[in-house]
Amino acid sequence: MWFGERLAKGIGILSYTDLCFSLYEDYDSTIKYCVPLQVTETSITMNLLAVWAMNHEDPKLSYIGQVSQAITRYSKFIAKQETVIVGDFNSNKQWDRKPGVGNHSWVVATLAQQGLVSVYHQWSGEAQGGESVKTLYMYRRQEKVYHIDYCFVPQTWVKRLQSFSVGSYEQWIRWSDHMPLLVEFAM
Repeated sequence: MWFGERLAKGIGILSYTDLCFSLYEDYDSTIKYCVPLQVTETSITMNLLAVWAMNHEDPKLSYIGQVSQAITRYSKFIAKQETVIVGDFNSNKQWDRKPGVGNHSWVVATLAQQGLVSVYHQWSGEAQGGESVKTLYMYRRQEKVYHIDYCFVPQTWVKRLQSFSVGSYEQWIRWSDHMPLLVEFAM
């Protein structure tokens, strides 16, 4: 599935398995780009919120503001069944300017209240804002690095985590300035 104003800018959701995606009936296209999808397969039914947090004409709704708006707007969708929230949040706790709704810490705390945790932070034991492994090499440079990509899953999934890694700069930089999060769970 593709969501974007043009072919060169948007968010794509791909599967190389038998997973089928359908757009949540209450999708709000004004929240760029936080896309709620229902995922089905013979033995799996779950929800997915695919994220590429973007700039917005209202600065309060830019980047993590889009994510906070999405998790508020889709709170029933998230609570309805097991949900994975994954993608480019364009955010990190180190950029929290003030406490409150709309910053990174608020999003993490709100997701925790809904039983969702960051796979990276569960795997590494590191605190939000203190990530030693980076996911973005801005302008593809190794000296301008950040951790801004996340995969939140139900806390109950953590015991089923089989492997987790962040793609390496050397292997992935030719494809993107973002490194993939590679996550595998036992069924």
